[in-house]
Amino acid sequence: MSDRQLGLDESRRASLRQAKLMAFIRSRWEVADPAPTSGIGAPRPALAEPGGQRGWVLVDPGTPGAMGGALTWGLRHSVHHLHLLLDDAAVPGPGDADAAVLARRAGAFRHPAQVWVWAAQRQQLEAAEALPVAVDTAVADPERERYADLMRAHGIDPVVEHGVLIGEVLGLEVARLASGPDGSGLAIGVGHHDREARAQMRPGQSVAAGLDEVVALVRQWRAPGTERHPANTLARERWLRSLVMGRPALVGARWLDPLPALLPRGDLRRSVPAAASGEGADGRPVVVVCSTGVDLDVVPVAADYRNAAGGSPRLVIVVPEGDDVRATRDLVDALAAPAELRTVPRDWPATLSV
Repeated sequence: MSDRQLGLDESRRASLRQAKLMAFIRSRWEVADPAPTSGIGAPRPALAEPGGQRGWVLVDPGTPGAMGGALTWGLRHSVHHLHLLLDDAAVPGPGDADAAVLARRAGAFRHPAQVWVWAAQRQQLEAAEALPVAVDTAVADPERERYADLMRAHGIDPVVEHGVLIGEVLGLEVARLASGPDGSGLAIGVGHHDREARAQMRPGQSVAAGLDEVVALVRQWRAPGTERHPANTLARERWLRSLVMGRPALVGARWLDPLPALLPRGDLRRSVPAAASGEGADGRPVVVVCSTGVDLDVVPVAADYRNAAGGSPRLVIVVPEGDDVRATRDLVDALAAPAELRTVPRDWPATLSV
């Protein structure tokens, strides 16, 4: 298929999605002809009423940045009543664009003035219910702690996420505790495919030797001045988190520990904000959320981490210089509870590693 045909197919799909959104709007609201819009952070399809009183955004389930993009669009177009329509969604269901997740995150903002989330099922719109954050609490497990001690002995940081023990080096997963026919053991490697390849290529290698090898490789590549490589391009937000945890004073904290991802991570190639919690220099609890690249969803996700922490911890969002774009700053200002947006130098892998 030619580039021209691909372009025509994409344009046709966009037109069909816009028409679908218009049909949903007319099925529930009395409205004049809303107009399509464009601009920074504009999700597609999106329609705004003349004068900007009401706006509607059609979102596909599992769409990264859905909430941040929709809110940014609403801010840009001075929409007072913003409606997010989650297409063919379950309430609740999996995915970080699930209607219940979006409805909860919408409640963290004071602007646009009002935000509604709707689940579109069988051509019908139902109001989504905001469910509480499901806090990932690790139950004490002697076997898991034994493997965590083994990781620490080899310079690996153990992290428990959604009941699974993983080991990280500078934020990159290099091992995880897995169960097999012969019992539990450490699967070594960066991601599923690397773990399988290493198991086939090094069947007789000891666990200790395997851990030392993978740690050395990651530290070699996750270092300042190295050429581009999967070992230094994957999970960069978690790399940044590991460096900030090593220098907590950067965010006004005395100490920080990693927080598990709010939802299971299915793919290391996908960037998901990484969080930590601890004690601030003033003795108050603090939640720190790190992201790299321009990620409009970092602010809604950070607000979710604050909700999960309970109470009212100080919230600090950390991004590299240049990634603190206007849209991100506007979303921070739009939070109902204040948060701080702090930057680290653009060359943070070198600067913070010193």
